[in-house]
Amino acid sequence: MFKKIKNLLIGVLLILAALWLLLGGRATSDISVLDRLPDHDYIAEINDLMKQQRWGEAKTLCEDVIALDLPCANAAKALKEKSETESKKIFNRLYKVGKGFITGDPDKSLEELGGSVASDMFMYGDIRDLAKQGYYKITGKETDAVVAALAALGLATEFFDVADWAPAALKAFRKIGAITDSMGKYIIKLSADIVKTKKINSSCKTFFKNLNALLNKAGFIRSGSIVKHAKNADDIALLAKNVKQSPHATHLVARAADKRTCEVIEAVNKHKDSPALMKKLAQKGADSVKLITRSGKIMYKGHLAQFLRQLLGGYFYLLCLILFGLGGFLIYRSIKNIKNIFPFKNKKTKA
Repeated sequence: MFKKIKNLLIGVLLILAALWLLLGGRATSDISVLDRLPDHDYIAEINDLMKQQRWGEAKTLCEDVIALDLPCANAAKALKEKSETESKKIFNRLYKVGKGFITGDPDKSLEELGGSVASDMFMYGDIRDLAKQGYYKITGKETDAVVAALAALGLATEFFDVADWAPAALKAFRKIGAITDSMGKYIIKLSADIVKTKKINSSCKTFFKNLNALLNKAGFIRSGSIVKHAKNADDIALLAKNVKQSPHATHLVARAADKRTCEVIEAVNKHKDSPALMKKLAQKGADSVKLITRSGKIMYKGHLAQFLRQLLGGYFYLLCLILFGLGGFLIYRSIKNIKNIFPFKNKKTKA
């Protein structure tokens, strides 16, 4: 008797569980879920950059925080003034620009990166880099085929306006580790084709136009972080599109997402309120990136139902159906067995 009542209770619980899963955790795209997370400490990050005397990068980060009006914007304004004062000091600026121009080996400072790119706008920079790569090869040192290809491309595209200063910027990004190996292979092939044919086909033109648009809108420092994990021309197109809409938010999200930058931005673009979500991710930093799925929904951690929805996809409803069916079956069997134990028969009375 106890076993049959237990099965009845289990059946009821299974049906209640199915209802709980179906009705629970439906805030799949509610941006307010991210409010549970603490804000990213940009002030500490800016101070750290300033300690390293990376004034240009510190200033850029301050500008992003101020432009997006994040909670720490007031503190960022004071730090921006300090970074501007330091970066404008004649000795600091000339030393870094000169070093970048002459050596072609920039660090992440705005000045050295700018100096390196400036040298590549003249034949001097490309000849210098080809000579250095040749010297490395002769002496048995590690060479960089991407830098060599871009140097050759720079010499070959002096008269191609579509390329503009993109090859020079790509070369600088490669030197600071902001170009992936897969993107490097694409660049090598692209450069070889252009040098060989002396022509830029439509796909190459599109690539350079997207890259130029990204560089013009975001600038050197932001672009270095944004393109760091792009693997192909499609990724550059995606990033350029987002930079046109919000260079500041895209930069901060790229810093937070790191290797997942393109994946996260694709997910954000699928959200019904992508600008607001982009800003919220920028505000919350790396922890918020973990909540974004490929479908552009927010992983709502407060409810098991939402986790199962994200994990199982369409199979989630099959699970609920199975729970309903199993619960109904146990209830039916239990009631039937109870009736067999206590048969209720209608007694007919004689007239």
